[in-house]
Amino acid sequence: MYVFKYYKEKAIVKKIYNNNYTLQPQCDWHDYVRTDSPTIVQIGAHDSGVEGEEYGLQELLTTKNSNVILIEPVPEFFDNLKHAYSQFENCNICFENSAITSTTGTIKIKKQGVCSQISDDGDVEVQSLSWLDLQKKYNLTKIDCLLVDCEGYEETILTELIDYNTISIPLIRFEYMHIQNKEKVVSYLQSKGYTLYYCMWDPTYNFIAVK
Repeated sequence: MYVFKYYKEKAIVKKIYNNNYTLQPQCDWHDYVRTDSPTIVQIGAHDSGVEGEEYGLQELLTTKNSNVILIEPVPEFFDNLKHAYSQFENCNICFENSAITSTTGTIKIKKQGVCSQISDDGDVEVQSLSWLDLQKKYNLTKIDCLLVDCEGYEETILTELIDYNTISIPLIRFEYMHIQNKEKVVSYLQSKGYTLYYCMWDPTYNFIAVK
């Protein structure tokens, strides 16, 4: 099944090439963190180091005095997340137990093993926070690196929720594996001035968008 998914995704990437949505070779997203004290926001942080979901974030934090906001809506993952990052005393880390959606309130999530996704017929009710309220709560005018992994909801966050006129985000790393309309997301980000690369940490699943 994994092999099937791998080649299916490669075929989709090839189609993107054929439609002139240029993707560059693999790169290490660490190379594009251009400050020693970056602000990093991770949406869908899961439990990070425990399950390997951080894709190199913890390695970066050993060398950068970062301001980090880790966002994870599922309570059991959230508790493990806080434990996984307790070692990084050199960084200012905030933990947000919410889902980023269009409105602030509550929302249902369907939990399937180690994965979870927003769904009307979900079995877990969690807190939700709008993108605008996230910006206000943490006084965000610039995010040096935005990491997004939320089982297909990346499309909504990147193309609908973020107002790129109100915040500077020079680097985005996002999982594309579960996005239904990958070409739309690639095209939209390119229209905002981003160059897209394969993520060296996991090119089968992740793209990097750089300004």
